[in-house]
Amino acid sequence: ALVELENLNLIYTERTNGRFVTNDNKIINTSKNQNAKTLTNDFLQNMYDLGFSKDEIIEYLKGEI
Repeated sequence: ALVELENLNLIYTERTNGRFVTNDNKIINTSKNQNAKTLTNDFLQNMYDLGFSKDEIIEYLKGEI
Protein backbone atom coordinates (compact mmCIF):
# COMPACT_ATOMS: atom_id res chain seq x y z
CA ALA A 1 0.00 0.00 0.00
CA LEU A 2 2.84 2.40 0.80
CA VAL A 3 4.43 1.81 -2.59
CA GLU A 4 1.13 2.60 -4.29
CA LEU A 5 0.74 5.82 -2.27
CA GLU A 6 4.29 6.76 -3.19
CA ASN A 7 3.59 6.02 -6.87
CA LEU A 8 0.62 8.41 -6.62
CA ASN A 9 2.93 11.00 -5.01
CA LEU A 10 0.67 11.14 -1.96
CA ILE A 11 3.57 10.21 0.30
CA TYR A 12 7.31 10.61 -0.03
CA THR A 13 10.30 9.01 1.63
CA GLU A 14 13.13 10.89 3.27
CA ARG A 15 16.05 8.56 3.66
CA THR A 16 16.63 7.72 7.35
CA ASN A 17 13.70 9.94 8.43
CA GLY A 18 10.73 7.87 7.23
CA ARG A 19 7.69 8.47 5.05
CA PHE A 20 5.57 11.60 5.03
CA VAL A 21 2.26 12.70 3.54
CA THR A 22 2.60 15.27 0.77
CA ASN A 23 1.69 18.90 1.36
CA ASP A 24 1.10 19.46 -2.37
CA ASN A 25 -2.57 20.50 -2.59
CA LYS A 26 -2.64 20.01 -6.36
CA ILE A 27 -1.70 16.32 -5.99
CA ILE A 28 -4.16 15.87 -3.11
CA ASN A 29 -7.04 17.52 -5.00
CA THR A 30 -6.30 15.54 -8.17
CA SER A 31 -6.43 12.31 -6.18
CA LYS A 32 -9.65 13.33 -4.41
CA ASN A 33 -11.31 14.25 -7.71
CA GLN A 34 -10.27 10.97 -9.35
CA ASN A 35 -11.63 8.99 -6.40
CA ALA A 36 -14.87 11.00 -6.39
CA LYS A 37 -15.34 10.36 -10.12
CA THR A 38 -14.82 6.62 -9.66
CA LEU A 39 -17.24 6.46 -6.71
CA THR A 40 -19.84 8.50 -8.58
CA ASN A 41 -19.61 6.32 -11.68
CA ASP A 42 -19.92 3.17 -9.54
CA PHE A 43 -22.94 4.63 -7.72
CA LEU A 44 -24.68 5.57 -10.95
CA GLN A 45 -24.02 2.18 -12.52
CA ASN A 46 -25.40 0.42 -9.43
CA MET A 47 -28.52 2.61 -9.47
CA TYR A 48 -29.06 1.88 -13.19
CA ASP A 49 -28.57 -1.84 -12.48
CA LEU A 50 -31.32 -1.58 -9.84
CA GLY A 51 -33.63 -0.15 -12.46
CA PHE A 52 -33.58 3.53 -11.51
CA SER A 53 -33.86 6.08 -14.32
CA LYS A 54 -31.74 9.23 -14.45
CA ASP A 55 -34.66 11.31 -13.17
CA GLU A 56 -35.32 8.86 -10.33
CA ILE A 57 -31.66 8.99 -9.32
CA ILE A 58 -31.80 12.78 -9.19
CA GLU A 59 -34.96 12.63 -7.09
CA TYR A 60 -33.31 10.09 -4.81
CA LEU A 61 -30.28 12.33 -4.30
CA LYS A 62 -32.52 15.26 -3.51
CA GLY A 63 -34.26 13.13 -0.90
CA GLU A 64 -37.56 13.14 -2.76
CA ILE A 65 -37.90 9.37 -2.98
